[in-house]
Amino acid sequence: MNFVKNIKKYNRRHGSIITVIALASALLLSGCGAGASGGKTEEAGAAPSAGYFSDFEMDTFDGEDTVTEEIFSDHALNMINIWATFCGPCVEEMPALQELSEEYADQGLQIIGLCSDVYSNGKLDERLMLSGQEILETTGAEYLQLVPNEATAEGLLTDVFAVPTTYFVDSEGNTVKIVIGAKSKEDWSTTIEELLSENKEEEEPSEETAAEQE
Repeated sequence: MNFVKNIKKYNRRHGSIITVIALASALLLSGCGAGASGGKTEEAGAAPSAGYFSDFEMDTFDGEDTVTEEIFSDHALNMINIWATFCGPCVEEMPALQELSEEYADQGLQIIGLCSDVYSNGKLDERLMLSGQEILETTGAEYLQLVPNEATAEGLLTDVFAVPTTYFVDSEGNTVKIVIGAKSKEDWSTTIEELLSENKEEEEPSEETAAEQE
């Protein structure tokens, strides 16, 4: 399969970099290494709170638009997948994320990618941006992609210790769940359906409340 060959070639090309960073216990690669070796993902429930996504501004990967927290308002559940160009597991799960973005769109899910390593020293790295674009084209990931800026690098990304890290937020940008590590399409589907169901239950009035309203 061409996609698998491309991934293996990509991993061989960057293998030495990954090894050095792993030995140095770098923040991002630890999670990538766990995913690549079959390590378990870590899940953390999060009580709805403002967090990073209730007030932010970032550019799209193609540089054609700037988005804010308003992009969440029309979606019951938003899945923000933070990835990196050097992370094999991040890249490998992208085709599944694209399929999920299509399959759950009519149920209120929006998937967003955020490439964490393309911004450094106060600017976007042209070489890594090209690598990122190649990855998006190879994997067929057409869901919305964002790039960090100074505020993101000094805020959100300081709390991201491994990639991929995925935040689930509601329509107001409140974080409801955080998952560290890659998952299979089936496992992501289970998580998505659970969160959509919880959201639906919260929106539906209880029988007692409904009776009072009548």
